[in-house]
Amino acid sequence: MTTIFKGIFLLLSSLLLIAAQNPQVDKKLKKQALRLHDYCVKKVDSNTEYLLDALFNKTEHTDAFKCYLHCIYDTFGLVSNNNEINALNMLPMVPPEYHDMVVDLHSACDTQPGKDACDIVYATAQCYYRFDPR
Repeated sequence: MTTIFKGIFLLLSSLLLIAAQNPQVDKKLKKQALRLHDYCVKKVDSNTEYLLDALFNKTEHTDAFKCYLHCIYDTFGLVSNNNEINALNMLPMVPPEYHDMVVDLHSACDTQPGKDACDIVYATAQCYYRFDPR
C-alpha cells in the first residue's frame, strides 16, 4: 500500500489541517474544512499548533488529539452510536481505484479496542496506518 493511501486514513482526520495550508485547495473546500476543523478544535479544547505537532509525531498523542480524530471520523460518518468504525462508509469519499483497498482495510482492522470512544478511533486509525495488504 502506498504511503499516500495510508495517509488517507490516518490523516483523514487531519485533512482539515492540510487543506488549510495548501494554496491549491479550492477556496470553498478550504472554508468548509476550516469550519469543521474549528468545530473539532473547540469541541476537544485544543489548538491547531498542538494538533499539527501531534500529526507529524513531534509531540505525544494525548487525549485531545485522539478526541480530535474522533470528532473528524464521527463527522464524516465513520463512527456508529456504539463506537464501531466502518471504513466502508468512506467509499463515496475516495476514488474508485481505492475501493478494493478500503474493503481490505475494513476487513483487516474493523474496530480496534480502546478504553473510550476517542481511544477506539485512535487505535483503529493506527491500524489503518500500519495496514499493508502485501
